[in-house]
Amino acid sequence: MNYLAYQQDGFNSSGDYRLPQKVRLLKRLFYDSQNQLTLDAFRLDKNAVAELSGILVDFAVDVHNDIGIGADLTQPSTAKSLTAGGVPTADEQRPA
Repeated sequence: MNYLAYQQDGFNSSGDYRLPQKVRLLKRLFYDSQNQLTLDAFRLDKNAVAELSGILVDFAVDVHNDIGIGADLTQPSTAKSLTAGGVPTADEQRPA
C-alpha cells in the first residue's frame, strides 16, 4: 500500500519521509504479534498486514494534522449527525 495514497493535496510535511519507516515498524509489530496467536483464523496474510499498516499510518497523520477522517472524528457535529442519521446512542441501545 502507498502510505500516502489518501493524503490530501497541500498537506505535505517535513516529516513525511519518516512514514515508510512507521509502516515497516507497524508491519513488524503485527508479524510479531501474530506469532503469539494460537488460532490461524486471526492471522492476516502479508498483503493484509501491509495494507492495514499503511491505513493506520494514514489515519495517524490525519488525526495529527486534524484533516480527513481524523478531523471528522474530532468534530462534535459528526457525532450528532451520526445519531441523527439513525445510529443509536449508547443510552438508546440499553434495554429498558
